[in-house]
Amino acid sequence: DTQISSPYNTYLNRGLPKGPICNPRVDCMEAVLNPESTNYVYYVLDASLDGHHNFAATYDEHLTNKADYEKALQERDS
Repeated sequence: DTQISSPYNTYLNRGLPKGPICNPRVDCMEAVLNPESTNYVYYVLDASLDGHHNFAATYDEHLTNKADYEKALQERDS
């Protein structure tokens, strides 16, 4: 991808492209305009390592989720 001849390839062209780099999907825009009402303040990737997230309302909860995720990474990489 770094060698594709395109005005959007910032590896080959200096500065930013003249137009938008990406467009958000409609469901993303709807989520921004109509967010869910929750008490969640923190998030981290889930220890299942499948791309899902864990959300937490307290910092202590978040630290537990974070430790679980880091442990899963260590186990995967060992």
